[in-house]
Amino acid sequence: MQFDDIKVLQHHHLRDARLFADRFDQMRYVAGLLSQSGVTAPSILEIGVGFGTFSKFLIETFVPRRFAAVDVFTFHEYEELWGINVADQLKGRLHADFYRDELSAMFGGELIIEQGLSHEGLSRLPDASFDVIYIDAGHAYPDVIVDGRLSLEKVRPGGYLIFNDYTMTDHLSRVDYGVVKAANELIDENDRLKVIGFALNPQMFCDLAVQVRP
Repeated sequence: MQFDDIKVLQHHHLRDARLFADRFDQMRYVAGLLSQSGVTAPSILEIGVGFGTFSKFLIETFVPRRFAAVDVFTFHEYEELWGINVADQLKGRLHADFYRDELSAMFGGELIIEQGLSHEGLSRLPDASFDVIYIDAGHAYPDVIVDGRLSLEKVRPGGYLIFNDYTMTDHLSRVDYGVVKAANELIDENDRLKVIGFALNPQMFCDLAVQVRP
């Protein structure tokens, strides 16, 4: 990926932004902002959910009335991921079944699971219906820009988009990411978007939080 055609964020995009030690602190801050605005039972969407660990954190933090998950759910096709033995983790279940069982055991609200490519799953969800959308699917520019544009259709006015892995390159696997390029482009071309937070990560797989102005 070319690094010389990335939009540069300007002061007016960042005037209300805060710095956080990690993504967990940032998401707690977003939950507090929603509560302050009168949203006490939000609707949350996570795009790319893995084994569901962060999904559980989001549910515990936001206490949503509805939680939607979009993922290809193909972990059962692998032997090992991130040092985890997949068969031991899934205990013989398909990835989607494991995820549904894990979340149903701790969440009594409306649970929506869309299996498939992220843009396909997003297209099946209702417009302007989510208070927070966490974007963590394909990290190549074509994937992130499509997910970002679709997420703008699905988020409510005043809601939040969170871009996971806001970094140029995965230095561990030596793969370039398009998250910075896509996120900055969306912010630059849309006056309704403002950055409200940047969350650090020890390996610099940071998160960028953006609010959609009402």
